[in-house]
Amino acid sequence: MSISFIFTTAEMIYEQISGKKDANEWYKTLVPELHEALRNDIPMSDPQLKRLIEKIIGLAPIGAKRLNFRERYMKNRESMLRLPKDPNDIMFGYWW
Repeated sequence: MSISFIFTTAEMIYEQISGKKDANEWYKTLVPELHEALRNDIPMSDPQLKRLIEKIIGLAPIGAKRLNFRERYMKNRESMLRLPKDPNDIMFGYWW
């Protein structure tokens, strides 16, 4: 194993640990904005709403959890409104 591989792996582990904290903080800020926009009937085609949705999806860890999160919570307007306010309330397998 090369040193660069070990360093890269260590960086990835650190990013995962700090990533959860940052993701939870961003989630708590962005999801209320999403809920407000959806309750105000902003069209799903709105570019700002699309960016907000993609940002929230991007907070979930890469891989199966992100796919699961997208399918369960970001599929349509109704599923997005079911997003919990606290990311710690998201079921295992869908979030950090």
